[in-house]
Amino acid sequence: MELPTGIGDLRSFKARAKSAFATESQWESLLTDAYDYYLPNRNLFNRESEGQPKMDLIFDSTAPMAIQIGASKLQENIAPIWSRWAIHEISEELKRDIAAANDSNINEEELRRQLEVQTEIAFDYINRSNFGSQFYEMALDLLIGTGTLNIREEEDSEKMFSFHSVPQKHIGFEEGPSGVIETHWRMHTIIGRNLERTWKNLELSEPVKERILKDPECKVKCTEGVVFRPDDATYHGVLWIEDEDRISWHQNYKEIGPFVTGRYSKTSGEVRGRGPALMVLPDVKSLNKAKEFTLTKAAIDLAGMWTATDDGVTNPYNIVIAPG
Repeated sequence: MELPTGIGDLRSFKARAKSAFATESQWESLLTDAYDYYLPNRNLFNRESEGQPKMDLIFDSTAPMAIQIGASKLQENIAPIWSRWAIHEISEELKRDIAAANDSNINEEELRRQLEVQTEIAFDYINRSNFGSQFYEMALDLLIGTGTLNIREEEDSEKMFSFHSVPQKHIGFEEGPSGVIETHWRMHTIIGRNLERTWKNLELSEPVKERILKDPECKVKCTEGVVFRPDDATYHGVLWIEDEDRISWHQNYKEIGPFVTGRYSKTSGEVRGRGPALMVLPDVKSLNKAKEFTLTKAAIDLAGMWTATDDGVTNPYNIVIAPG
């Protein structure tokens, strides 16, 4: 597949993705701890298989409840469900152009009315999509430090687009010179029959086609990148499957990419963010351990500890039990 100039080739993409995920691995220990104590059910860093018990380290529910309340407050203040939290306005540049044109056929009030209609239409689609639930999921990750939302076009004309909160385990970032995240790399596993529905105009290799034909439920590892091209400030999506030496998909997103990443706060020299959950993580771990000891003591107090006199003869029917 021929790619536009200025974004690189498959070899450079693989090297950049490897570097981005190497940086992500440096955060794995810290993020594992954070998700274990705040969002154990969303922890994919050390427990990625489906159906595993993930709440076994939690003895005090203060932290999991607090971060859920915080995510709800964040959503309520930024993008409340079933409300218009943004409007379309005439830009200052357009106002100057209208004034300079001095054309009586251009009615600023009519433009405002049309923009109001466009706002209504846009929020009708947003409110009927899964935006509310996925923004909440992203807000949970954001309070840990970094949250990423992926926006996709849908085949269904009634939905138009859908939103997906991307687990931090599966995504790596590249910053530009100004410190803004410009390029995203995502590694995830897709069920074979859903590949062509996920990426339009996907060009599968013959071995992958045969594999899906034999087993539509097979899991295929994919690496997706949305690469920023600084020459014209455009975003280009690319995809390769497993270790293949070919690009299977490309899309020019023009000026706006499909990934939106927010960082709660950022330390110089780091790509990922640090949120309030990381700030109080030591307190959460201490509280959780204290609650564990309290429950252990309560169990001992309730059941008691007993001793038996050992006379050298094992006889379960003739043992004298005395409270210890």
